[in-house]
Amino acid sequence: MKKCFYAIILFLLGIVSATSLAQEDGLNLPTEFYVLLNSGEVQRYGIGAAGVTTITPEGGFVLDFAIAPDGDWMGYRTEEGLYLLRLSTDVSSVVQVEGATADVPAIRGQGDTMAWTPTGDALAYTTLYGARVYFPGGTFTDIAVSPLKNLVWSLNGTYLAAEAEGNIWWIYRRDGTSMTLTSALPSSIGLVWLDNTRFVFAPAEGGLIMMDVGNANFQTPLTAPDVVYALPALRGAQGVDGSLVAFARETIDGQPFDFFQTFTTNADGSLTPAERSAAPVDLNDVRWAPGGNLMIAFRGGAIALVLPTTGEGFVLPVTDAVAYGWGAPRPPTVTSFTLSVDGYFRAVDGTGFLQIWRLPQNGLPAMPMTSAEEDVADYAISNNALVYLSAGEIWLVGLEGNSTEAIALAAVDASAREVAISPDGATLAYTTDNGIFIRSTEAENNASSDSTEEASAVAQTSPTLGSSAGTIYRHPQFATNINALLVTVTIGDDTELQLYDLASGELLTLGGYVGGEWGSDGRLLAVDSVGNSIYLVDPLMPQATTGSALTLVGRIIDSQTTDSGLLRVIEGSLPTQGPAPLRLYETPLAGGGLTDLGIIGFLGQPQLSPDGNFIAGYAQSGATSGTLVIYDGSAGTALSLALPPTVTDFKWGES
Repeated sequence: MKKCFYAIILFLLGIVSATSLAQEDGLNLPTEFYVLLNSGEVQRYGIGAAGVTTITPEGGFVLDFAIAPDGDWMGYRTEEGLYLLRLSTDVSSVVQVEGATADVPAIRGQGDTMAWTPTGDALAYTTLYGARVYFPGGTFTDIAVSPLKNLVWSLNGTYLAAEAEGNIWWIYRRDGTSMTLTSALPSSIGLVWLDNTRFVFAPAEGGLIMMDVGNANFQTPLTAPDVVYALPALRGAQGVDGSLVAFARETIDGQPFDFFQTFTTNADGSLTPAERSAAPVDLNDVRWAPGGNLMIAFRGGAIALVLPTTGEGFVLPVTDAVAYGWGAPRPPTVTSFTLSVDGYFRAVDGTGFLQIWRLPQNGLPAMPMTSAEEDVADYAISNNALVYLSAGEIWLVGLEGNSTEAIALAAVDASAREVAISPDGATLAYTTDNGIFIRSTEAENNASSDSTEEASAVAQTSPTLGSSAGTIYRHPQFATNINALLVTVTIGDDTELQLYDLASGELLTLGGYVGGEWGSDGRLLAVDSVGNSIYLVDPLMPQATTGSALTLVGRIIDSQTTDSGLLRVIEGSLPTQGPAPLRLYETPLAGGGLTDLGIIGFLGQPQLSPDGNFIAGYAQSGATSGTLVIYDGSAGTALSLALPPTVTDFKWGES
């Protein structure tokens, strides 16, 4: 039943043909869809084939909710107050940030009664007397006005548009932690922000008008008033393509909105009506989904997905909903990227098993590289070879030539994990509960792939670096310019980095760093125990390291050196109660000032490319898998990969 349901939705969205309905089982929504049931529970409809999940704690009766722009935090209210819940952690980690003063929504189901700013630094929610805004850190501001039913922030959260009954809108400006009324619209059948200060509204007397609240509320008519419009929206992910759409009717009182209108934008900013679709849609209790390609009709506890161009729809299997909302917006979707190096990840292929995929740098679509008969559990890439762990064995695939045949190198312990390979592809390492094993990738030195008994005998030798009750070795990383292996060592409650000389077998302690990665220039980028300072360590002269190369307020997530002599660092927030976007910084390796390159949004497990120009991560902050997103640091834009819809364990290739 679920498979058929998902397939019909895809058909309605024009993604598949009627003949392929039976072959599809993915729900193709612009982002996760959330439904609040009459029982007080919130359910999530995941994208792809993620299915339906209840996400709120047992025993709590939720009145309304909002998903933060990072897709990880959720704010919700009960009669007892306002709560924050991090979805990537256990639901027991609920934090109450306000008591009964959080009040309750006056109207539900007709708009967003809770709304985060796009950067997650404020949460607005409607009350019986108007609205209230929570600023992380414990500050609250009240907005006293008529009961509100819909809250919409501008694109960077400076302005808040609040809709009341009768198509009345109030616009407030955020000044620090206060909210100031700047303008009012006595009539508008919908409103859409174009940027941080400009929005388009649809007055009941006809036409479309643009207002700039950052320029003394200056108004610019975009169309003649001889047509009445409703529910203007921007097409594309986060309105990226800039095309405006709306429903329309001739200016006759009582006439239904009987056609769907798209517009082209002229050089002077005015609009010219373009394609028109005869699509009589009952707009009562209908709202746009993100991206302007799909609408939601919500009536009597039932929810239907509706195509605006045809009015066709499909009812979700829900009959007792009281409100709904959307997850974090996704960047525009593409089928490939143009990158500086190849990318790799694990994802399910047609066999149903996790395989290794290559994302080529030349703009071709991602394709599977392996055909393992069980899930690939881990892998590592060098310039000329790939090693991976699957079915209790380490396998090798050469990347030179046309052959992609996998050769079994050795049977491994059931606890094997964290595979690594040297830059020349000649040596591999992997971690088990017993320690780190290091051996050659040459098949003749590891036992023939045709002999399971011989391969098993290889795996029964002692680890090169043996873990014990007091010492644990993990996270092996081969150096890029010397014959050595970097390992993270936990001794009791302390963590440090050590360098293992592959020729002499000596272990050199580098210092009490909690983490480190090899930079593209051969130096080690080591992070201190606090997590906000990074040191450049020459592996040949670690004692020469003096002060930190960079210290930030927040937590260092990832770092990379560039060919132009810069150190780039991704900063995340220190543990907080609520979402916080990532920022990108850079500083000259030779010394100099710190440059703030700005906010790069929300990503799970972000990783800088070897040249520091791209950042790969997952669409949802805190996630270890999901939609792959690539942020282009030069262009300041992000794009998401369409297929496969869910990836994990992304790694950049060698430069």
